[in-house]
Amino acid sequence: MIRIIITALAVFASLIAAAQNMGQMSTMREQMQYYNQLGFTTDAQFDSLHATIPNSVTYPRAACNLNKVVYGWHPYWVGSVYTNYDWSMLSDLCYFSYELNAADGNATSTHSFSTAAVVDEALSQGTRVHLCVTLFSNHGTFLTNATAKQTLITNLINMVGARGGHGVNIDFEGVSSTYKVEFRDFMNDLSDQFHAAIPGSIVSMALPSVDWSTAYEVENMTSVDLFIIMGYDYYYSGSTTAGPNDPLYNYTTGYAYCLTRSVAYYLNKVPAAKLTLGLPYYTRRYETASAALPGSVTGSSAVVMFKDYLTNASGYYDNTLWSSDAFITYYVFQIAGQWNQCFIDDPYSMGRRYDLVNQAGLAGIGIWALGYDDGHPDYWNLIRDKFSDCAVVECTDSVFDTGGPNRNYFNNENFPITIAPTNATGLSLQFTSFATENNFDTLFIYDGPTVASPLLGRYTGTNS
Repeated sequence: MIRIIITALAVFASLIAAAQNMGQMSTMREQMQYYNQLGFTTDAQFDSLHATIPNSVTYPRAACNLNKVVYGWHPYWVGSVYTNYDWSMLSDLCYFSYELNAADGNATSTHSFSTAAVVDEALSQGTRVHLCVTLFSNHGTFLTNATAKQTLITNLINMVGARGGHGVNIDFEGVSSTYKVEFRDFMNDLSDQFHAAIPGSIVSMALPSVDWSTAYEVENMTSVDLFIIMGYDYYYSGSTTAGPNDPLYNYTTGYAYCLTRSVAYYLNKVPAAKLTLGLPYYTRRYETASAALPGSVTGSSAVVMFKDYLTNASGYYDNTLWSSDAFITYYVFQIAGQWNQCFIDDPYSMGRRYDLVNQAGLAGIGIWALGYDDGHPDYWNLIRDKFSDCAVVECTDSVFDTGGPNRNYFNNENFPITIAPTNATGLSLQFTSFATENNFDTLFIYDGPTVASPLLGRYTGTNS
């Protein structure tokens, strides 16, 4: 086993990326608003939208045990799709959501969390259950109101406790830096009270892929148990350029935000054991000016779920292409003469994202959202192959720094990679390319799983 760490010291500034994503509406919020306005209240009603076939797939409980957190959000609108979950490969189910009234801390809706059948099923399967709390606006109203904050905490303890649940997840999106201290103190207070009331409980929070407003003071939220990076919407409904929902490496040089950069950023703030990487079971299809990449968006975009991509009833996803920049599959096609571009993870590209979780030593993954792969076992099998004691790590593979095969690594990062092939008795590394900023950026190689292992060497510049 070898531990590789690249330390880059320079400070990086970018205004281009901020212009693209500031003020965006997340897919979570977009979908919640859509399904709320339908007024549906039962699984059967939502099943009528999705043509879900209960019990269409069964997974025999495998003789495999998870060794990572697999934390999936179950949005109320997926109906009875939970009958297709592989419970043996799901450690935590988070019910979405308790919609918070910022003025008083009560819920505008809990979407029947207290009676939801999926909660009963999860508990019977030995899966931990959490309740997600959402707030997408009026953060200051809530965070400066002591009564409202305590009301929420009390309500959550009572609701989760009554259901025999295990934790709560906070998804506050778009918080202003004006309230960063109040937000930090609220998260610590919530965690402390929750732990006292429900011993062994887990308080988690969703983190933006990019903390544009620097409002998430996670390094000082010491009582929080788990942080989940929302590793999606790097390109979103308002993007003027078509691009991947979850680029592993930066897709273009002008917009340098991606999964590896988000992971490196948060690893500088919280321990890897408290950090998970949320990954999407959906993407977007963009109308573009031409087939050329990167595509200029000229019309609308539409959400494509993983199940729809695999079913491929439209025939749009026949000709698979590969972006080595973002490490993702993509498709270019025409609909009624209009060019469209769609980037989406097939099992191989998703597997490379899971590899990042293992190599960086993160606690596990988050899934937005459970049910978006309804009836298809591809991702469940991938979880088994990457995050269980049945996993087999390849003996031969390629690894890259955070820039991937075509870009530079990022500034101001301290990024670890652990390489541990299954049953290997030795390990050989061949560097096909090596260059760091001389005397500023350093590559450290350790003979073992941590920085406490023997140091094999430190390298800077081109001295390899």
